[in-house]
This record gives sequence, structure tokens and C-alpha cells, in this order.
Amino acid sequence: MSTSESPENATVVEIDDRVFIRNLDYHATNEQLEAYFQEKGYQLTSAEIPKKVITRGEKTIERALGFGFVDFASKEEADRAVSEVDGTEFNGRPISLKKAHPRKDPSELLEKKTKTKAKKAPVETLDQEAAPKKKTRSRRAKKPVEEASKPKKKAVKVPLSEGTPSKDTVIVTNLPFTTSVEDLVPVFSLFETLFIHVPAKRFPRHVLEKMKEENTPARNKGFAFVKLVHEADVSKLIEQFNGFEFEERTLGLEVAVDRLRETATEEVPVEA
Repeated sequence: MSTSESPENATVVEIDDRVFIRNLDYHATNEQLEAYFQEKGYQLTSAEIPKKVITRGEKTIERALGFGFVDFASKEEADRAVSEVDGTEFNGRPISLKKAHPRKDPSELLEKKTKTKAKKAPVETLDQEAAPKKKTRSRRAKKPVEEASKPKKKAVKVPLSEGTPSKDTVIVTNLPFTTSVEDLVPVFSLFETLFIHVPAKRFPRHVLEKMKEENTPARNKGFAFVKLVHEADVSKLIEQFNGFEFEERTLGLEVAVDRLRETATEEVPVEA
């Protein structure tokens, strides 16, 4: 492996002899990809196009994810391929080549996310201990007339447009509804991520039970959040993957918006 320095002096690890290839034909096979480079005179050890297995009832479908990895015989061969083959056509589609980075282990991403939450825990605990305990009131106890006549304050949901652009998080839209975190980890493996979150779609219990009986895969909301370790990588990630074809869908990437934590309030008159 080799290392390079990013604008923020962060060490980026590259795999010397492995290349990441995007915009592959969805019907391409490992053998076709391997033959493509061999015909151009490159020495390689393997070619892999990751696929996702989708189960629909009794049917099982194997679908390519639109990208792949090629392991070359040496670092020099890999560097030459990135320089010479990037932008050429493979099965009628222009492909993009970059040096690959080590794949992130999903358990490692989960561990980082857990540590981030753990840092906040002591502060929340202290706040809870310092806060005076609220006195519980009997359900049957009636409120004084003066108190009941006072207007109540109702929390108002702050519009997303009034939030602030995130410095380290990107939102990925137009995802297939069956995409999982494990599917996205290799896609964004060129960048160091803190975590990837794919919000799940909620269903009534009876619908979930039926989906389970029919072996229907869980569905997401069609978007995901990618939190990056380095803020400088946000613009690079958007530039590289906005418009990227993933499972026959064109992805949209933009800076995520951090919703304001403090919500506005409005007074709602209460009849005595």
C-alpha cells in the first residue's frame, strides 16, 4: 500500500495494485472485464464486479452494482491502467478508473459511530442529574383555573430550508429502495467515512408480517447520509459521484442540511 497527503494533511491509504472502476455495464461479467484489460496488454491477477442478490418471493435475482475492482500484477501496471484506460469505452460505456482504497469494515464504521455517541453521553448524564426532578401530578387532579386559561406553547417544526449546510455530511438521493449500508460501503470506499446511514421506511405491523412471509426485502426511504472524516472531501465526493449510475439509477449528491435544534414556539390559546 502507498499513502498520500490530502489538503488537510490527512493520510490517505491506497492499494498499490488495485484499481476501482465505475460506470460499468450492468450486464458485464468478471470474465469480460478481465479480458478487456488483458487484450490491452495488462498483467492482472483478478477482476471483480460486485453483485447484489435480491429475493422476490420465490425468485432470486442477481444484479450488478455498476462498478468493479481489478487487481494488477504490480503497482506500475495499476498506475499505467489509470493513466491510459480512464475514459475509454467498455461495452459501449465510458469507464472511470481510480486507485482503490482499503474497504471499510461495516463493524468498524459502527464502532466509530458508537464512540461518537459515547462522547456525548457523560454530558447528557450530568445535565439529567443536575436538573431538578419534576413532580408528578395525579391524573385526576384538576388544574387551577388561572393556569388552565394560560395559552400553551406548541413546538413548531423548523423547515429544513432554514437549517445550516453540513460541513462533513452528504445526502445521496434516488437510491433503489432495497439498498443497504453494506451495498454503499464499497461504492464510497475511495473516501474515509465516519458512517453511512440509510433510513428505513416504516410500515404497519401487518404489512411487515406479510413482507416477512413473502420473503420481501426491507425497503428504505430512497436516500442515505454519508458522514466523512475530512471536511475537504465533501466537495470531492459530490463532484465524483453526483450523476453516478448505481443499480440502473442516477444518484444525486448534495451537501446535507443540519436542521436547527432549537425549535420555534407559537402560543395556542386554550379555552377555560
